[in-house]
Amino acid sequence: MSCNIFNVSGNEMYASAIAFGSYLGNIFNAEELAILGAFFNLVGDSLALYATVLPVNNESISNVEDDRKK
Repeated sequence: MSCNIFNVSGNEMYASAIAFGSYLGNIFNAEELAILGAFFNLVGDSLALYATVLPVNNESISNVEDDRKK
């Protein structure tokens, strides 16, 4: 079975994130959770930053993907 996070609804993704957070909350202490929270915030901010420049570079990215398929 294959899993593609881009083929799920927003509600499913939201529920998955809540479940994942709940799972992590049960296995880590408060200090570890604070570090994980900061880490995931940084990852999210980095992804958002890349998303803002992606349309500018979209053509070059698609060219790289086309080259990989050859």
